[in-house]
Amino acid sequence: MLHTVEVERQIAQVRTLVQAGVAGYVLTGDRRYLTAYQAARQELPRPAPPSKGSTFWIELALVEGPVQQDERRSRAEAPPAEDPAEHPGPALTVLDIEDNLSNLRLVERVLGRRPGVRLITAMRPQLGLDLAADHRPDLVLLDLHLPDMPGETVLRRLQADPRTAGAPVAILSAGARPGLVQRLLEQGARAFLTKPLDVRELLELLDGVAADRETTGRP
Repeated sequence: MLHTVEVERQIAQVRTLVQAGVAGYVLTGDRRYLTAYQAARQELPRPAPPSKGSTFWIELALVEGPVQQDERRSRAEAPPAEDPAEHPGPALTVLDIEDNLSNLRLVERVLGRRPGVRLITAMRPQLGLDLAADHRPDLVLLDLHLPDMPGETVLRRLQADPRTAGAPVAILSAGARPGLVQRLLEQGARAFLTKPLDVRELLELLDGVAADRETTGRP
């Protein structure tokens, strides 16, 4: 163990090194050196070399994703004995064209409350168009912002193909500007759903599509 005078001298050296921005200084001997070194790093600013600039960081609180929000709400809300959101519902085929995995999982979770609904998903627009032509879905959920092809283009191509022209399309987007919503509805979209999705709004849309199918006698 070094004498107190030597300890104080080493501590002064540590502070000088830290203030000068010297890194990687190894401490040996008394643990007080390490304590002084740590304290010095907290007390004294470390000027960055002029040629390298500075490094900053921020810490952000965690937020719930759409799936976690729906799970929390489901736990908090005790459904009544005959909740319309929980009945089996009609047999429908729904195609979800969406490139965000969390949103896909949320839709899958919500539609899981309707055992009669078959969900098909596509994370690429062209794949979505191909699946729509093959499966003739009763409803298409279409994300507006997709890679490779804008959602509006996908909507036009669905309407131009005789195999998919009759399928109702609901647009999904976080940006619900009045002008945008009106334009898409005028272009033939059945509905515009904002993100994060409202669970009951989506289920009511399914019920409306099913009612229209029964009215028109579509198989």
